[in-house]
Amino acid sequence: MKNIKACHQLGIRTVLIQEEFGGEAADIGDRADAKDPAVNVVLRDISQMKDMIPELWQGHFPVATRGVAKL
Repeated sequence: MKNIKACHQLGIRTVLIQEEFGGEAADIGDRADAKDPAVNVVLRDISQMKDMIPELWQGHFPVATRGVAKL
């Protein structure tokens, strides 16, 4: 969750993969919380990405420009 929260604070959309047994983060006490407001999308596994985040394939998602250098 610490990485999800940090990314969210930077304006990055976040995806939480709700691992059945808590995954690696649980090993260090970082418990996943799908209800946390920093979580934008919750998946069981990556096979759900196309259905749950179709804008990745359609190219219809907003691009954050804060902190991005223009070339």
